[in-house]
Amino acid sequence: MPFAPHEIENKRFVVALRGYQTEEVDAFLRAVAADYRAALERAEASEQTPAPTDDEVAAILRAAERDAEEIRAAANAEAEAVYAEVARQTAELQRAEAELRGRLIALDHAVREGKQALGVRLNSLVP
Repeated sequence: MPFAPHEIENKRFVVALRGYQTEEVDAFLRAVAADYRAALERAEASEQTPAPTDDEVAAILRAAERDAEEIRAAANAEAEAVYAEVARQTAELQRAEAELRGRLIALDHAVREGKQALGVRLNSLVP
C-alpha cells in the first residue's frame, strides 16, 4: 500500500550514535512529502478530466478547419491588397519616369540649341 504524504512527513527514526542529522532528514522528508502530495493531486485531477467524445473531437476539428479557412482567406485578401498597392506604385513610378525622361530630352534639346545659338554668335563676332 502506498504511503500517504502525512506518513512521509511525520516519519521519525531512532537516533543512534553517529547517525544522520535529524533536522536535515526531517527537512528532506517534508520536501518529499510535498512533492508526493502534488503528484497525487495531479493524478487525481487527471482522473477527473473525462476524455473527449468522438462528437467533441469532430466538433473541435471542424472549428479548427473553419478557423484555418478564415485565416487563409484573410491572408489571401491581404496578399491581393499588397499586390494591388505594389502594382499601383509601380504604375505611378513608371509615369514619373516617363515624365522625367521627357523633361530630360527637352533639357537636352534646349542645351543643344543654346550651344548652337552661342556658336553662331561667337562666329559672327570673330573677324
